[in-house]
Amino acid sequence: PGLDWSVREVAVHTGAVHRWAADIIGRRLPDNRSGGSRAFLPEGLDDSDLPTWLLEGVTGLVAALEAAPESLECFSFAPGPARAFWIRRQVHETTVHRIDVEAGAGGMITPVPAEVAHDGLAELVGGFATEPGLAIGTAATLLLAPTDGAWWHVDLGGARTVTRSGVG
Repeated sequence: PGLDWSVREVAVHTGAVHRWAADIIGRRLPDNRSGGSRAFLPEGLDDSDLPTWLLEGVTGLVAALEAAPESLECFSFAPGPARAFWIRRQVHETTVHRIDVEAGAGGMITPVPAEVAHDGLAELVGGFATEPGLAIGTAATLLLAPTDGAWWHVDLGGARTVTRSGVG
């Protein structure tokens, strides 16, 4: 799907991602052998069954995370403890797609708690954006400065994106 996702597409994507993450965590997979979230897309799922399917996926993810030890060793795509990575990644994955649905409905977007929003920006610019394969060729500088005093200074271009952050 592109930028014009339907509520069904967002829900199916989110439910598949939850199942994919739960599979990696639950089976302690050392790599992405389960094939990514596309391997968990439902076939023939009725719209009326979608809410239950989505709830079952998030319930399974939470159960897998609760059962996993802090020292969990499994596939992730960022350095650091795997359990903490998956908790963080799924909080942001779910938050972004909740906002997708709310924005698509044209109503109010439920505010994201500041610590979750800050961590989401930190994950994006301090994690994903600094991966060598994501660097862009043209030099640019980006300053993200929410109104609460936190900031991220991102230097794009060259072999690797460089990020600095702070408060004040």
